Amino acid sequence: MRLGTALWTPIPAASESTGAAAVYAVFPPADFREGRDSTTYLLVESVEHVDTCVYPCDRDGVVITLELLAHTPYQSHRKALLLAGYEMEIAHVHA
Repeated sequence: MRLGTALWTPIPAASESTGAAAVYAVFPPADFREGRDSTTYLLVESVEHVDTCVYPCDRDGVVITLELLAHTPYQSHRKALLLAGYEMEIAHVHA
């Protein structure tokens, strides 16, 4: 299986949880609702002593559906994204 790419975005996560949440832009798009819909944004949220979850979201960081695309008992956005089929890429800024 070839992994897609996930890039952290500065979009604030619209989440009601107190966990550490971030929005990632992904390519290829992530399918949800049994493949009927897709999105190029994922919200990844880690809740201390619980787990890390991946949800489809829109370009404003709002969760589209509570359908879990992946979750892990570890506090790791990288691990959760891998389980969803994406490798976290680090953007490098060159001066």
